[in-house]
Amino acid sequence: MSTIASTGSSPGYSAVAQLLANSVSSPAAGIPQIGQGSSSATSAAAASSPSDSLNLSDHAKAVLAQAQRDQIAANQLQAFLQSARNPNGSNNNSAQGSAPDDGTKIYDELTGQAQSQQGTSANRSLAQLEQADGLLDGEAAYTQELNAANRQSDGTIASWSETLHDVFVTAPSTPQEVASWYQSDEGQEVASAATAFPDDNPGLSEALASHSVTFLNASDIPDLNLHNTTFLQGGGGGSGGSAPYTYNRNAGIFSDPTTSYKVLGDGIVLAWKASASTQTSASN
Repeated sequence: MSTIASTGSSPGYSAVAQLLANSVSSPAAGIPQIGQGSSSATSAAAASSPSDSLNLSDHAKAVLAQAQRDQIAANQLQAFLQSARNPNGSNNNSAQGSAPDDGTKIYDELTGQAQSQQGTSANRSLAQLEQADGLLDGEAAYTQELNAANRQSDGTIASWSETLHDVFVTAPSTPQEVASWYQSDEGQEVASAATAFPDDNPGLSEALASHSVTFLNASDIPDLNLHNTTFLQGGGGGSGGSAPYTYNRNAGIFSDPTTSYKVLGDGIVLAWKASASTQTSASN
């Protein structure tokens, strides 16, 4: 049987470590109860010192990781700690009893959940990053922050997923913002698509090349009803995502024969002078 050694003297840590070792050697064993077994199990409800620390060997860490995956040892540990915190089924804590959060803190430290629970979200919102870095770079930066927030003590990244709704940026308005958009990953991607598929948006490629596009905010077009959903996921196996969007294709702006529009999923709407063929088609 593997040995899990503690450098601290807290009975609470000793009982937890012993339970984990028992869970590995006998997964089907019953959950230890207060008042049964050795004196170390009986004293599991004793107060633990905030300065206690538990050093785990590499093998013990591997055991904990396996226990966390199959939930066998983790579930037993959770039940044991609950009984240790509340041996008589009451909510009152005696002078010798452990504080309400002591057992939970030990459990979180051992399983690595303390770090995961403290940081499962990015430091900045996706909209802030997309506004500052552009659509693709902003999404990549957001994913990197989530990976960092979900990095475990052993260096691995816990699997995570996030779904965001209606993440919009503000359309560029100043000359500097407009120039920056043309050079951004989004601007380059739109220009490449307009050149490769000119029939999809007649005249857009030329308007982008001459920087004669007007930028609008989808939120300023009431009946456009633009909505997007961003799906992101990451972890040790890699990261990925998608961002489908929908809008009202019968909105009033599309009835203007002199102007063409392209709606982008991040809330920016491009407007440019309709080509002669488009105006002729609209008039017929």
